[in-house]
Amino acid sequence: MPTYVCWSAVGLLSTEQRAQIAKAITTIHADIRSGRSEEQKKAILERIATKFSAITRGAREDVWVYLSDIAAEGVLEFGQVLPQTGQEEVWFAKLPTALQERLKALS
Repeated sequence: MPTYVCWSAVGLLSTEQRAQIAKAITTIHADIRSGRSEEQKKAILERIATKFSAITRGAREDVWVYLSDIAAEGVLEFGQVLPQTGQEEVWFAKLPTALQERLKALS
């Protein structure tokens, strides 16, 4: 599961730009999971770099993006170990009803 860390020089990005970057990453987030093909990962990297460059009006060659895969069995969120890629619906259906409702409200 992804964790995002963004760095820039102090004062380089406005509050609005930081919010736009967070929104862009959140949108792209759904596509990022361990088990994606090399082609899928390349597309994700490209999307992040393109969005970041557009938001900051910076040169794309000044944007660095790294993906560090963490296998699903190595991640626990909301008290549950994450499912393997492609098993999300089965996993979600097995969650307690209250947690399902809480997670639906977040999306």
